[in-house]
Amino acid sequence: MADAFARYVDAVAAAGKKEYDIPVFANAWLKPVDAPFGVYPNGGPRIAVLDIWKELTPHLDWLSPDIYDPGFAELCAAYTGDQILFIPETQCRAGRLYYALGEAHAKGVFGFGYEEYYDDPYFVQECRVLSELVPMMDESRPMRGFYREPDVDALDGEVSLSFGDYCFDVHYIPGEKNAHGLIIRTGEDEFIVAGVGAWIDFRHGSDFCKLASCEELEGGKVYQVINGDETGHHNMLYLRGRLFLNDYESPDGSVVPAPMYRLSHQRRFLESAHKRFKVSGIYRIKLYTYSK
Repeated sequence: MADAFARYVDAVAAAGKKEYDIPVFANAWLKPVDAPFGVYPNGGPRIAVLDIWKELTPHLDWLSPDIYDPGFAELCAAYTGDQILFIPETQCRAGRLYYALGEAHAKGVFGFGYEEYYDDPYFVQECRVLSELVPMMDESRPMRGFYREPDVDALDGEVSLSFGDYCFDVHYIPGEKNAHGLIIRTGEDEFIVAGVGAWIDFRHGSDFCKLASCEELEGGKVYQVINGDETGHHNMLYLRGRLFLNDYESPDGSVVPAPMYRLSHQRRFLESAHKRFKVSGIYRIKLYTYSK
């Protein structure tokens, strides 16, 4: 089935490109876990037959996955390497957007049914934060991302992200419902870090590594300078995120009470702070190192 469908789709793409010189791709409805044949569109460019599609569709510019299943990172990796990653459909989860852009370097990622989320303050606000980050994204700038996938990754897990000699150790906060973010290197010792639900410390080879400065950004401007206790004496960055000024109860029951707007780093240890309704923050940091 994959062989027949691939040959037919390539013939259609070839004919179309004679009329319109535009990118053409096919997207895959991935096989659900343990689903028998016949309950999803068989023969599409899913992982098991991806090599067949790549061989038989030279007129397609890439093959795309619709990702709804668990294991988002692994599925992104399966569709990268010798082609660009372009995700036409996935859940409207901010963490998936951050990971796809920051770590998988997707050229496009789209949550299905955006129009149904217009009154969901959490997702709308996360998209606004991403819109602030887009001007800072540049293919010449190294970028990494992280995402703790619900019901898949350990609540108290961590991940290490390298930028040359620098290493960022991201520690997920167990009680936080959402934990995700991305890091953009903007200079030799300068980075933009965005995210929520985690805290980060830094390494540079065998040297000590600390924050030289940390600014919280909002709307492209410096909202406040963070130092002292708020950075654990310049040893860490707490992705405390942004809170709303007004009381709000989200559809999942998370509540943020007024007038608390920013959380101190000590509150990452408090269960009550974990339940508060917050979205990603953006931080501009500069690091410095010194030998032991």
